[in-house]
Amino acid sequence: MSLKTRIHQDLVAAMKAKDERRVWTLRTVWSAIQVEEKKKGDEATDAVVLRVLSTLLKQRKEAAEQFQAGHRSDLVEKELAEAAIIEEYLPPPLSEEELRAEIRAVIAETGGRKLGQIMPVIMQRVAGRAEGKVVNALVQQELARIQQQD
Repeated sequence: MSLKTRIHQDLVAAMKAKDERRVWTLRTVWSAIQVEEKKKGDEATDAVVLRVLSTLLKQRKEAAEQFQAGHRSDLVEKELAEAAIIEEYLPPPLSEEELRAEIRAVIAETGGRKLGQIMPVIMQRVAGRAEGKVVNALVQQELARIQQQD
């Protein structure tokens, strides 16, 4: 079953169970998926759905941080609850060591020595399992380590 189908089935189940928070969150996810499909003119693949979920999760976490700074604990709880629902559909995040191993593998496979050669490949591989800025920092560290060895 595709991720999109699973989300839709869970949305219907949440409606039947009258779980308002889950319905609200899954409708938001469903809407974002529909927007992506309209942009592309094609049905969303699991990779596209994962990218949408990652974006929505990042938005929820950033909003929670902003509300925390503004001392709005009620809204912090709402955003974190929505983030928890979205996280259910994402694969578990990679540990730093797993991410470094992936980066080393990509560097070895592509022979790339520049950030621009490695980032597109690694981001495609770790989509939904690691944040771009974390990946970027680790790639830069690995490239610096390789240059020191040369």
